[in-house]
Amino acid sequence: MQCLSSSCGYCKISFPNQKQSSRESLKLKKLNELKENSESDHEDYEKDIENLKIHNSTSRLIITALREIIDGIVWRYFDYNRALLYIVADKQPVDLINADKGLMSSLYELADVFNKKGDRAILNDISNFLRIGDVTNIKSDGTIEFIEVKSSKTRGARFTRQKERMREIVELFNTRVGELDGQKFILSESNVRQTNYLKQLKDSIHRARNIGYDSILIGSHLIVETLDFRTIIYKDKNKDKFEKYFESKHKSIKDRWSNNGDFIVKHLSIDKLRYAKNYAPYTIFPFEDDIIADILMGKLIIVYYLNNNEVIRVLEKGGWDVVYSFTDLTEEKMNEVDPINMDFYRIQKENCIVSIPAPWFGRLCATSQII
Repeated sequence: MQCLSSSCGYCKISFPNQKQSSRESLKLKKLNELKENSESDHEDYEKDIENLKIHNSTSRLIITALREIIDGIVWRYFDYNRALLYIVADKQPVDLINADKGLMSSLYELADVFNKKGDRAILNDISNFLRIGDVTNIKSDGTIEFIEVKSSKTRGARFTRQKERMREIVELFNTRVGELDGQKFILSESNVRQTNYLKQLKDSIHRARNIGYDSILIGSHLIVETLDFRTIIYKDKNKDKFEKYFESKHKSIKDRWSNNGDFIVKHLSIDKLRYAKNYAPYTIFPFEDDIIADILMGKLIIVYYLNNNEVIRVLEKGGWDVVYSFTDLTEEKMNEVDPINMDFYRIQKENCIVSIPAPWFGRLCATSQII
């Protein structure tokens, strides 16, 4: 079963890919034009279609990788403040940037910021996270400013609301105290250090670089498999060999999960890019540049198998009680819920109740964390 990726086989609800974009529409239009206007024979036409699909897929992959690079810069400028970055990423990323007057105005504004000594600027539309305003100015003193470039399309009440929201977010970032959407917020640093297993994942990737594949068990809740396609293609083209390796590795753990009837999430490293705001970008991971580049370009695939029930068991051992599970919902209710904001579980310890939304389980995969 798959969940927290492009679709959830258990819940029968779709998780958001980036919008069906203008780019997809243009691709379909181009395909139809080729079909109608092609003067070549059927075989040549099929080759034209295949070449166009490859070109389109490659272009999307490169654009996605470039956005990840920008997102890494954004995270560093925002001092890795996940809470604030999640707020400013409130809207879907712009899928296709049009070369129109609005873009030119934003680029002029971007240039003006760069001309100020010590200031840095980012064009927001090329980031998955900066969805407030058109240009973000990171000033020399470390404070931020969101700039909305005026246009005839953003007038009246909507423009006023945008300006007010930008002001609230800027105040929250610069002072760590503020009001947003009618609620008061205080951003405070936790002294609880999260445990992650990125070093073990990095070592696993290095082993996969040598033989083409590797698998590790993290805690009792997560199996991570790594495939290096370049190594497999050039060193070992025996597909059955690595398939048998993955089938036999951690077999006792998989058998136990199966016998328990546990709910297992399958999550691919490329799935992370489909709902980017939920995750830290790969470009800030403590990996070598070539590893990050190969992950972004799909040459290096990481497959995560997360046992949801085992995560809950870990929480229960820590004194938490599960007071709600998404599995309690009827199929009709499943189709009505918002897949991003729905609670997977609610847990309670004494008077403290914590809601665990669905995307948090994806983070357990992407950062190889254990609770």
